[in-house]
Amino acid sequence: MMDHTAKRALALLLGLSLLLAAIPAGAEETVFTPRAQAVLSAERALEETWGLTPQMLCYFARSMAEKDGVWTLTYTGVEVFTCALGEYTVTVSPGGTSCAWSWEGTEPQGFAAAPWGSAQLKEITDYVRANASYSPYYQMAQAINRSRGVTGEEVWGDFGLPESDGSSIAPPGDAQAKVEALRAQAKAAAVRLWGIGEEQAVQFTDEDYEPEFRRIDGRDCVVFIFHFGTRTGDKVMLEDAHPEWLSLVGDYIIALSLEDGAVTDLRYDAELLGNG
Repeated sequence: MMDHTAKRALALLLGLSLLLAAIPAGAEETVFTPRAQAVLSAERALEETWGLTPQMLCYFARSMAEKDGVWTLTYTGVEVFTCALGEYTVTVSPGGTSCAWSWEGTEPQGFAAAPWGSAQLKEITDYVRANASYSPYYQMAQAINRSRGVTGEEVWGDFGLPESDGSSIAPPGDAQAKVEALRAQAKAAAVRLWGIGEEQAVQFTDEDYEPEFRRIDGRDCVVFIFHFGTRTGDKVMLEDAHPEWLSLVGDYIIALSLEDGAVTDLRYDAELLGNG
């Protein structure tokens, strides 16, 4: 098994190639701002280095900042899991990408003690998908907190794009026309980015959400949320009809610039933290 030092060295060696590799095949025609590119690179690094899949990232609150062309993204465990999951910090720069964990050097051994790594998160993810509850793991995380004397406020996740990433703005006067023009473009970009198949794309809709307007990195943007799967009790659940699609269920959030349609931010919420 690769040790943590080797893992970090591997992440550094990815360098600039990670910036390009982060863009899924077929999405080359989509324009990404530096923020969106940093998110893609960071999430690829988290999976390459620490085994954190897109589904697992719903257990973390993301924050990010840029200085002199270097982006720092922080993924902090949310709610009662803050102590057990710790914090991952990814630095994306023209010279490379590095990815560190606050629990680095302490090997996960199970659920009885911190830390919990990708193996524990996979078990939690599988359990929640099957049972629509994370209650047993919530209780174990609470026990870890008590054993470590952890008190104080928990970190709460914003299940859209974090407010720190952009302030809300009033819709522009021609908002409706711009939204209609960009909706299809946003869906096409999301489908390519997250690997949604042609048959699956029929069920990929934003009808449950109104677009939001944000100012992100100096750009006026519209934020779309596309949902895959159904929540309505009187319908056959999509994930029951197609269990092989279960890993795709969730909300897909993507922000586009109103000026040129560039992707300015993006996030996938696997909806695994909504049921106690």
